[in-house]
Amino acid sequence: MSQIAFYHRVMGCHTSSHMISGQENRNEVSREPSGSLLFTMGMIFPGGGQLVQKRWLAGTVYVVASVAGVIGFVAYGVRFFYSFYSEIPWDGMTPGFAVVWPYVLKMILSLALTILIWLISAIDLYISYSRRQRNVLLTRIQSRRLSPPPL
Repeated sequence: MSQIAFYHRVMGCHTSSHMISGQENRNEVSREPSGSLLFTMGMIFPGGGQLVQKRWLAGTVYVVASVAGVIGFVAYGVRFFYSFYSEIPWDGMTPGFAVVWPYVLKMILSLALTILIWLISAIDLYISYSRRQRNVLLTRIQSRRLSPPPL
């Protein structure tokens, strides 16, 4: 295996045949990332798959929104624990839940927002990948129809 083929295999690209000036070139490497690489990047971090697809705006929006959700979850969690433990009297009585309820609610909402962003990012990634695959298939079908018959 050549170094170029190894590099493209490691980077997640796959080989495919393209019609170039009426002749098939089976050695050309496609620039489209593989589905497994997109799925892995999308599951690790929302927006990662979109960035691999070079959809910069969508990827940036998903990354910023998910980072904001995680920061909100952590910030409200810290405030929850701080307010909970600062209100505990030393005589063994526990404080009322009304003191920390707003922080718990905000933690739950920011976590739910982050999970929702992750799901929307995964659905968007699936839709865009299937569209690109459909377009590649239609291009191949059209190129076979337009190619001259074999001699």
